[in-house]
Amino acid sequence: MRAYNLLNERWDDVALKASEGRATRHPASRPGDLGQETAGWLVSPGFIDIQVNGVGSVDFNAPDLTVAGIRQAVDQFVSEGVVRFCPTLITAPTAQIDQIVTVFRQAWESDPRVDQAIWGLHLEGPYLSDLDGPRGAHAREWIRDPRWDEFQGWQRTAGGRIRLITVAPERPGMVEFIRQATASGVVVALGHHAATTDQIGQAVAAGARLTTHFGNGTHAELPRHPNYLWDQLAHPQLALSVIGDGIHLPASVLQVVFRSKPDQVVLISDRVAEPTWSATGSATAIGQPVLVDSGRVALAASPGLLAGALTPFNVALARTASVLGRCPSVIAAATQSPARILGLDRRDLARDWVMFRWTDKEAKIHCVVRDQEIIYLGDDPELMEKP
Repeated sequence: MRAYNLLNERWDDVALKASEGRATRHPASRPGDLGQETAGWLVSPGFIDIQVNGVGSVDFNAPDLTVAGIRQAVDQFVSEGVVRFCPTLITAPTAQIDQIVTVFRQAWESDPRVDQAIWGLHLEGPYLSDLDGPRGAHAREWIRDPRWDEFQGWQRTAGGRIRLITVAPERPGMVEFIRQATASGVVVALGHHAATTDQIGQAVAAGARLTTHFGNGTHAELPRHPNYLWDQLAHPQLALSVIGDGIHLPASVLQVVFRSKPDQVVLISDRVAEPTWSATGSATAIGQPVLVDSGRVALAASPGLLAGALTPFNVALARTASVLGRCPSVIAAATQSPARILGLDRRDLARDWVMFRWTDKEAKIHCVVRDQEIIYLGDDPELMEKP
């Protein structure tokens, strides 16, 4: 069959052999007759989500996290087209973070499928701002100044697979911490902070390369200018991750971000586990009481503060595309840009790919392939045994 490669703006010939669990694709020998908006089938590199706190009943930050739960999460993400992701661990006591990192290492060392899916861990905290607003949903009592020896302990537990850390650049000792982390191969992101122009500049000069969920984890009100949103948007060295669920950011902010940094936007889900409900009807997520309304998860104590997202990545992708158009830059934000942040090359992108269709609500995933092996196949009859 023929499918349109939206990222590379070309047609690909695709051969699926469902009974053998194999698939191949290559550039079409002749162009198709239809434009990309009416192509129907689309192909893309597999989606990459660098900020995932959990999914379904699996909370990556829960003390009772299990290897089986991580496997379950991998299967769920693959069904949404996400072939690589970074489990995100939030602010917590040292021992709890170490325990959770241990479980993840057990998971990827015991299961090649988990090992392939988890490119590395994202540590969001505990070296963040303790101010209301920038702190977001992170527990104030565990927020602290950076400790290189503490971080190295977690990194040893992870076998070197903490790939990304989000920090507040204004904390004492942070510039040196950023310099050390960058030298060790860890990507440093700025987030949950209230940094000045100079502090952001020093962090970027020390090696920071990314802003975590731009426009969220901030004060409700800021000076007109200067402020840390303008400063981060202006830095050419900083890529910006954005939550594309249509709840965290209005359409106008997404449009400004993509137009300002078309090659430096990283789409993330900021996914959390489904809130658990008590007999009295109250809900809990990320260890705190929350309010849930039409997919919006907010802290019960501060309803203006969001506590992660429930929107699947393929749905967030479609919502972002509805704002910006179904264009290569949207696909790049879900594939090329996060790959660049994580240090993946073209061969890594080429080995994982997904076939899908746009619908009004989602990028409907029909087939996910890794190294010519089908690792997920939807129930669409058109995908069965096509030459």
